[in-house]
Amino acid sequence: MTDPAPETPAPGRRSARAATILDAARQLILRQGFKAVTMASVAQHAHVGKGTAYQYWRTKEDLFLELIAGELADVLTELAEQVRAAPPVAQPDLLCATVTRSWLTRPLVRALQTSDDVLLGGLLDQPGARDLVTTHGAGPILRDLLPLWRTYEVVRTDWSAQQQADAVALLVIGYFKVADLGPQPEAELEQTLQLAIRGMLQLREPDRADRVRLAEEVAAVLTAHADLVRAAVN
Repeated sequence: MTDPAPETPAPGRRSARAATILDAARQLILRQGFKAVTMASVAQHAHVGKGTAYQYWRTKEDLFLELIAGELADVLTELAEQVRAAPPVAQPDLLCATVTRSWLTRPLVRALQTSDDVLLGGLLDQPGARDLVTTHGAGPILRDLLPLWRTYEVVRTDWSAQQQADAVALLVIGYFKVADLGPQPEAELEQTLQLAIRGMLQLREPDRADRVRLAEEVAAVLTAHADLVRAAVN
């Protein structure tokens, strides 16, 4: 039986077959890089016809954007769960360290954050990829959390919120660049980032009640970002 002709991507993209294709795409891009992978090779690796892959995604770029967005959304969801389970993680120094660590442990999310041209190639030029970084990257998410930290008075307020956002962005971007270059162990870099955030921004530890409320609000921001990322590609 032949595969149906390519058509508009079908609803219910998160079917078992689509998940198999996404898993095959992930294996191939990590092994070969975006430029070398084709829809035909993904379909072959997933043991489906090329037409089947095109039923779900119109282009190779659409397929890999959904793959990376899915991984990013999973990271954000896991972070929200960590914060709810351990409210102290919502503190600026711990959260910055946890966010950057989470990004680094996912190869595709890391590649997107660090603009890894070897792995992602032309995918980095896609508007969807740029939007993932500029709207839902580590820096923008931490920036969105600053008003919460200021409201709960856990960070200093003698700087403007914009100055603090810029400072956090510089630290986070620098962290990823240095981590990408090596050879300093990532655990040491993480500790350095944590100390820098604490020394630059942090003011006090909230009391127990505020700590729980802050954690819930931080988790809600992370969950909202995860939902937006998923909605953007589905």
